[in-house]
Amino acid sequence: MKTRRTVQASLLLVAALVLGNLPVDAATISLQSDSDLNAVLVGQQVTINVVLSGLEEGETLDYLPATVLFDSAILGSPTTPIAGPIVPDENLFFADVGESSDFVTGLFDACSDPESSITSDGVFYSFSVTAAAPGSTSLSFEPDPLLEGVTLGNPLNLTSVVPEPASLAIWLSGLGTLAVLRRRGLCRR
Repeated sequence: MKTRRTVQASLLLVAALVLGNLPVDAATISLQSDSDLNAVLVGQQVTINVVLSGLEEGETLDYLPATVLFDSAILGSPTTPIAGPIVPDENLFFADVGESSDFVTGLFDACSDPESSITSDGVFYSFSVTAAAPGSTSLSFEPDPLLEGVTLGNPLNLTSVVPEPASLAIWLSGLGTLAVLRRRGLCRR
């Protein structure tokens, strides 16, 4: 029985090498952002990237689904996902925002066109959210039973806050000072 599985695995590997595609066995999709997610201000827009990493040379992906879940009461409605640079044909990328706006889905499906497979690491897709209310939430992936050979990364935590009253007071006093200086003619154009 063990020999039979070894032979089957060897045949699969030989077939993949002959056809030019290797099955994926160690890739990961994860969530990343360039923003500091520990203190996002209410009203601030944050871009989230869904990133593929660990794709070995010769490995390809013909099918890659990635649904991101989050609390829309805190993060508001997301923008429609935009295909990233690793997607070889944008016509094979499908995006959706959930009816309740608490999830975003990006799907790459090149099963009908194997010449257009994903062959490198990088940003799979991006979307933006605008903090709508103060609170903490996490963005995480919804598992997909059809996703083979790709591991889902850890959740991405985000905390949105209302600006501190002291910051607002400093800003308003600065604005008031400029108004007084302008009125007195000390501030020129």
